Amino acid sequence: MGLMHWFAPQSASTLEPTHRKLAPLVVPVPPEQAVEAVRRAVADLPGWEIGSAVAGEVHLVRRSGGLGGRAAVSLTLKPAGPGTLIHAVSRGPAWWPARHRQNIDELFAAVRRAAAPRPLNTPL
Repeated sequence: MGLMHWFAPQSASTLEPTHRKLAPLVVPVPPEQAVEAVRRAVADLPGWEIGSAVAGEVHLVRRSGGLGGRAAVSLTLKPAGPGTLIHAVSRGPAWWPARHRQNIDELFAAVRRAAAPRPLNTPL
């Protein structure tokens, strides 16, 4: 166990305060559509893949090149009014301290885009 072990968080979570600026995501679609938004988002992100998706949970793997290694990312989806509240946990060895927080930030940005309402195509 090296010195970096003590300084680099081995996980990040929106369920507990691991990082000041990390918060759960709320998307404006019901949970079933939120899972589909996660699938679309992951399909567009290099290094990401879905391990499994069951009611209310999605498990992902994030592979990064170099010393970044592999992280397990778990999502919990719960109804929140007309939308869905998504919590995330990223775990695994990290060679640079912010890797797990960045995993969640990257995934949430892509899910936010995938879940955004599409403009209606109206004929001219």
